[in-house]
Amino acid sequence: MNKPDSGLEALQLRILFGPLFGSDIAIPSGEVFFCVGEQVIDDRPAEHPENRAGHLLERAVDTLYIPHRAGASNFRLRFPGAPTQAARTAETGEAAPGDFEVDFLSADGCVTQRAAFNTVCRFGDIAFALRRQREPWSEAVMHYAPHAPSRAADAAEPGAPGEPGDGGERASRFALKLGALLVAGVALAALAYWQVQRYVGAQKLASVNGVLAGAPVPNAILPGDDGRIYVLSASQDGAEWDREALLKAALPEKIEVAVIGAERQRVERRLDEAGVDFVTVRLDAPEHPELILTGAAPAAARARAIGELRRAAPYVRDVRVIDASLGAIEQEARNALDKVGARYRLLARRGGATFEVASSFGDEELAALQNLMRSFGHKWGTRRVDFKIALRTDWLKGKSYREGGDGYVLLDHASWYFPQPLEGAHYR
Repeated sequence: MNKPDSGLEALQLRILFGPLFGSDIAIPSGEVFFCVGEQVIDDRPAEHPENRAGHLLERAVDTLYIPHRAGASNFRLRFPGAPTQAARTAETGEAAPGDFEVDFLSADGCVTQRAAFNTVCRFGDIAFALRRQREPWSEAVMHYAPHAPSRAADAAEPGAPGEPGDGGERASRFALKLGALLVAGVALAALAYWQVQRYVGAQKLASVNGVLAGAPVPNAILPGDDGRIYVLSASQDGAEWDREALLKAALPEKIEVAVIGAERQRVERRLDEAGVDFVTVRLDAPEHPELILTGAAPAAARARAIGELRRAAPYVRDVRVIDASLGAIEQEARNALDKVGARYRLLARRGGATFEVASSFGDEELAALQNLMRSFGHKWGTRRVDFKIALRTDWLKGKSYREGGDGYVLLDHASWYFPQPLEGAHYR
């Protein structure tokens, strides 16, 4: 810089950007221009006489060059008393407060700010502070750390030199943005894949439903997690009809056809093999089966039982767990047998009990007993409580002789049998 006017007050300027970060420069309190940018030295061959004029900065008065990135804003300092017009705010037209004015000049135009001594003045990545000669630097200036420019227009170009720490901050921001974009991209791709798979699965189900629309009995047509489609028929005849119709249609999908009753037995067998302690599985709604467990099973045992059921039946969507005690199930069986007037005895077995019904039945009584057994088995299965019918139509043969008006029979020298039992009599 050429020699300033010695009659002006000397000030201290601290550069807070670029390669000269932290450097102090003495400047006059007049108008001073700062040229910020890359190399400004005239590098044309010196042997040509027309090139010896040098750079214009060599002839400029009160002008300083500060090395920095290309395209950075130049700035000019103006102080009260200098022959310049005070800056006015756009809103009120009044002079803005401050000790001096700064004109930031760039390709986009000129921006004027008011600033105070011993404070950091920033514009984009340009930052500096100014103080009087005898004053110490403030804490804000002493501990200033450069950060990202506040204006996007003044952001440094990739690879250009900047303030200390700028490169790391830019890299961190770029990594965060890139990570966010990658996560968003993966999420969108997963959502799109799920939507496509859902549409394809719906189309496959629609194809199978179309083929089996005329089935003689209701079907449950369910998609499995293993990629198969499961068709569960209410009867054996219905399942045979389904298999024949699907064979004729020659659909490309993998389809499993089964009868609900056989499927229940298969699932229970799989749970038995896995060591699950349970009563039965109800498949009234195969997508939402009911798993009957004995007693209040621990949470871990419940979770394991549900997991095994899902593995055995891939078409299951959710499982309802019901607790039941063996004593309550046995009592329900007793009440049902008493209601139809059957004589029985309870035979204990491992893990359950068998009710042996020992009576001679007519057709109506036998049908009622069969309905009872069917209904009870549908509700509680046959793993813990089941029934055994012991029809004894010939059991008196060779015993003795029949005599008397009531048809009693002498079984041996001390026993008589009356075919008409006393009211309410049972043998256990």
